[in-house]
Amino acid sequence: MQTHHFFSVYTVLDVVHTKSDNGITNYAGRRKRKPSNWNADETLALTNLVDENKHTIRGKLGLNLTSNLKNRTWQKIVETLCVG
Repeated sequence: MQTHHFFSVYTVLDVVHTKSDNGITNYAGRRKRKPSNWNADETLALTNLVDENKHTIRGKLGLNLTSNLKNRTWQKIVETLCVG
């Protein structure tokens, strides 16, 4: 059995629209990127702080690692970023 596809392409906000015979519509393509709220130094600082605390942030909750400890660790990261 041979399938036929109908493809229509249009550019609205750089989006490619394809529609097949079965009525399924797919959207693919580039979207306009929102500018970052962080500069390179801030991003690097955040990455370093998360890396230093990854055992706490990403660790499995248990007797020695509580959600309260995770929240306090995130709060320390936030305070460090705001001060620095």
